[in-house]
Amino acid sequence: MSLSISEAEGVTVFTVYSNQKSKWPLLCQILGTMCYSPVCSVSSRLKQQLSSALTALAAIQIMVGIMNLGIGSLTLAIYNISDLYATPLWLGGVIIAIGIMCILAEKFPSPCLVVLTVLMNIVSSALAITNIVLYSVDLARGPMYNRCQFPDRQQDVYSWTTASPSKKAMQDKIYEEKLKDYRSCQANSLIMQKILGGLDIMMIMLAVLHLCVTISWCVLNIKVLRKKQAKAKDMEDSELCKPLMEQENPDPVC
Repeated sequence: MSLSISEAEGVTVFTVYSNQKSKWPLLCQILGTMCYSPVCSVSSRLKQQLSSALTALAAIQIMVGIMNLGIGSLTLAIYNISDLYATPLWLGGVIIAIGIMCILAEKFPSPCLVVLTVLMNIVSSALAITNIVLYSVDLARGPMYNRCQFPDRQQDVYSWTTASPSKKAMQDKIYEEKLKDYRSCQANSLIMQKILGGLDIMMIMLAVLHLCVTISWCVLNIKVLRKKQAKAKDMEDSELCKPLMEQENPDPVC
C-alpha cells in the first residue's frame, strides 16, 4: 500500500493505492500501514532509556484501581451508607486499564504508545483528584449508616383499653428487650461509621499516591521524548554543518 500527494492551485490531493491482493478493506489497510510506521514501531533507544521503575509506577496504579473496586463493592453491598454509589467502580476500572497500558508501553515502547500513555496518565491524574474530592466529601458528611429505630412503649397498647398489671409487666419486659436491641444497634452503627471513615481516609491517601505516580510517569516519559527530539535535532544540525566537499591535503614535499 502506497500514498502519493499532489498539490496544484491551493488544492492538495492524497491518493492511496490499495493492495489488490489483500482481502482486507481499505480502512483496515490504512490502519495497518499506520501501525507498521516507524512512529508506532518499538524503539530500542526508548527501551534502553525507560527504566524498570515505570513498571512499579504502573503496578501502583493497578493496585489503586483494585482498591477502588473493592471499596466500591463494599459501599454498594451495604445499602445507603454513602453518597458515592457506583462512582468508585468505574473509576477503578478506568485506572486499572490505564495501568495495564502503562505496563505495555514500558515493555514495548514506541513513540506513539508513549505519547498515548502520557495523555492517559494526564486523564488518570484528573481521576485521582476526583477521587480525593469524592472521598473527602463523603468523609465530611459521615457515613449514613443508621437503621436503628427507637422502640415505642405504647405501640402495642390501645388507647381505649386499660392493660392489666400482668400484661403491663409483660409489655414493660418486651420494651426493655427492644430498648436493649436498640442500644446494641446504635453501638454497632458507631463501629460501622468508624470503619467506613477509616476506609475513606485510606482511599484519600491512595488517591494522593496515585496522583504522585501519574505526575512522575508523565515527567519521566516527557523527558525521554524531549531527549529523543533534541538528539534528532543535533544529528540534523551536524549533517547540515558538514562540508559538501572535503578539502584535499596537498602532497607532502619530498
